Amino acid sequence: MFLSLGEPKERVQRNVEAFGWDLNQLIFLNPVEQTGKREMGPNLGSVLGSSTPKKEHLGETEVIINLPSITRLIASAFTPRTKRIALDSLSTLKMFYGDEVRKRRMLFGLMEFLIESRCTCVLTSETDEITPSLENYVSDGVVKLHTFVESGRKRRAIEIQKMRGTGFDEDMRPLKITNSGIEVYNEELFTEGPGS
Repeated sequence: MFLSLGEPKERVQRNVEAFGWDLNQLIFLNPVEQTGKREMGPNLGSVLGSSTPKKEHLGETEVIINLPSITRLIASAFTPRTKRIALDSLSTLKMFYGDEVRKRRMLFGLMEFLIESRCTCVLTSETDEITPSLENYVSDGVVKLHTFVESGRKRRAIEIQKMRGTGFDEDMRPLKITNSGIEVYNEELFTEGPGS
C-alpha cells in the first residue's frame, strides 16, 4: 500500500516507469484525490500562511489531511494481503499540525495505528541535519539519504542510523540512482569508483 500526501498517482507512475515499476500492482492512496469532503482541522491556506484563497481556487473542495482521515483511508483499503505500507511524506502531514504538542500526539497516534497493522511500514520525512526529529526516536529504524558536494561533484550516500532488533552497517555508503533502481556501493565514501 502506498499513501501519497502530495503527488497524484499519474505523476508518481511517470517517475517510477524507468524502474519498471507498476503502481497498479499495489494499493495507491491519495487523500487529496480520494477524500472529497471537508474534515475538521486547518486548511491548506492556513498551513501555508495564506488566509485568503486565490480567485482561481474559490469553489474548489477543501480537503483536510489529518490523522483521522488518513487512518480511515488506510483502514478502508487494508486487506489481509497487505504486508507493507509506505507513507510519503510525514513532513506534509506534520504541516497540518501547528504546534509541537499536536504534532507529537499525531505522530504517536500514527505510530500506534501502524504498529497495530503488523505491516512493515516506511515513512519518508525531511529532517534537520542538526536536531533529530521526534520520528527518529519513535521509529524502529532510521535510514537517511544524504546529498552533498565533494570536489565540485554532487554525491549521494545512504546511512542506517538506527535499526532495532538487529545489527547493521554503521558506515555511510555511496549510492547511485540508476535505471535499475538504487545501487549502494561497499567502497569507502570518499574514493573514486562506481558510486562517484
